[in-house]
Amino acid sequence: MKKLEDKVNSKNHLPNLTLKDFVDILADGYHVETLRMISNYNNNTYLCGIHIDEGDKKEILINRDMPLNERRETILHEFYHALYSRLGRKQNEKEVESLAQKKYKELYNDKP
Repeated sequence: MKKLEDKVNSKNHLPNLTLKDFVDILADGYHVETLRMISNYNNNTYLCGIHIDEGDKKEILINRDMPLNERRETILHEFYHALYSRLGRKQNEKEVESLAQKKYKELYNDKP
């Protein structure tokens, strides 16, 4: 079975990830938590989530005040940030958001 890093093709495109890939990356020392973040959800000035990868400190924090569908998509979004870190790729917010929306739609057959 190929390692995740070996799945990235010659054009440096990210692979179509399997559930195993998601689990393997998160099991690589990530602490994942939903918590109340200081933000204002009703005024659309809220923080959805955070990906932290600082050596031994690897965290994905999700704002629990969002609706379930948005928490799900945010988990995917932050996961893609974790993937970029693991592959040593520069973080690209637009691409990460696009990947998260595509995977959400694939998993939930719904718009985020």
